[in-house]
Amino acid sequence: MKAATKYEVIYCHSTKYPVSIMCKFFGVSRSGYYDYIKRRELPSCNTELAELIEECQKNCGKTYGYRRVQIWLERKKSLHFNAKTILHIMNKYG
Repeated sequence: MKAATKYEVIYCHSTKYPVSIMCKFFGVSRSGYYDYIKRRELPSCNTELAELIEECQKNCGKTYGYRRVQIWLERKKSLHFNAKTILHIMNKYG
């Protein structure tokens, strides 16, 4: 079983049982669990970036690659993103 699945089960039952006991039962560290909770609650800007990329692709007829999308975002929207971040989002959302 993946650690993320174990952390999710612990999170669901954290109101009933102590976190430290559940972490020992599942064989995961408490610090790993709390790191997972922090990551889980962070708002993701990926959806906003995906919407901007989609807008760019509509404007250009889906001919721009990640490098040209990055330039478009910088020139038209005054937003700066790493090229690899844009590539990752384009691969993830199609």
